[in-house]
Amino acid sequence: MLSGWAHILVGSGLDVPQDAKDRIAYMTDISLGLGSLFREDIEAERVWLRSRKAALQEKTAISFMLEGRMENLIRVFDLVERERGL
Repeated sequence: MLSGWAHILVGSGLDVPQDAKDRIAYMTDISLGLGSLFREDIEAERVWLRSRKAALQEKTAISFMLEGRMENLIRVFDLVERERGL
């Protein structure tokens, strides 16, 4: 199931690889999850993204995601969901 911006890309006439659609969907879901967790407090979301996390090998969520592996996006998404209690 696609979410967020990935829905816009489908049928847009753009030849977007599935990997890009998946990454966009995970990034959108991470953003939505953080917005829900912190009640849309952008500064709190930034602090969370820039704080080191034991679950991410003591790296920040931003640096972990920027390593470029899809697995890393999934791990950050899972961490956000756990912190939301889902």
